[in-house]
Amino acid sequence: KSISKVIVAAAVDDTRYTLNGIFTVLSADSIIMVATDAHRLALSEIKDKLKNVDGETNFIIPRKGAQEIMNLLKEVDSKEGSKLLFKAEQNNIFFRIGDKLLVSRVIEGKYPQYEKVIPKGNDIEMIFNKEALKQVLNRIDLVASEKSHAVIFSFDKSHVKMYSSSPEFGEGEEKLEINYGGEEFKIAFNARYLIDFLSSANTENVIMKLKDSNTAGMLREEKNEDYIYIVSPIKL
Repeated sequence: KSISKVIVAAAVDDTRYTLNGIFTVLSADSIIMVATDAHRLALSEIKDKLKNVDGETNFIIPRKGAQEIMNLLKEVDSKEGSKLLFKAEQNNIFFRIGDKLLVSRVIEGKYPQYEKVIPKGNDIEMIFNKEALKQVLNRIDLVASEKSHAVIFSFDKSHVKMYSSSPEFGEGEEKLEINYGGEEFKIAFNARYLIDFLSSANTENVIMKLKDSNTAGMLREEKNEDYIYIVSPIKL
């Protein structure tokens, strides 16, 4: 679940090769997984006691390796109660579950300081029904630019208007009721990036936290602070 939540934000064939994987931090009581393509960032934390982990270690799992780990876990019947065993050795990482073993190279290099990307002071908080927001974004994205997929969010005290237009496809607009009550403002996001988050979220409602039109937005599942998704805004 943690891999599936963050892998959507990993870059694909980026020349900054460290972005083409999932940065993983292991400590005695948690696993943190981070992925970013420099336009969005996803972070998932698993708070659990890990055996035989001293101090903190980190590595970058290649995107394909992470996908294979997910495939490996899907093949195992959850009723077996199997544990995933892990070992890191030089430039390789090993995963064993049951009688299956997966070996992957790690991506060498220094991962960006992801903590600096997480915005501070995003005090404007709105709750959306996940499926309702996803359906609206899917419809509006049909008329958005194929390059930017830009959708503008226009907030007033009780509604958010989402709209987009392009010379090729025309324009579209929809509204959703929200409990906001603040000053009116606008912000634009890549609709596909938001849809990726909504597709990975496992709660009925999701939370969007904003600051202003120029600051990255933060999204998370309701009642779950261990998974955050950061999206850079598109300049209006």
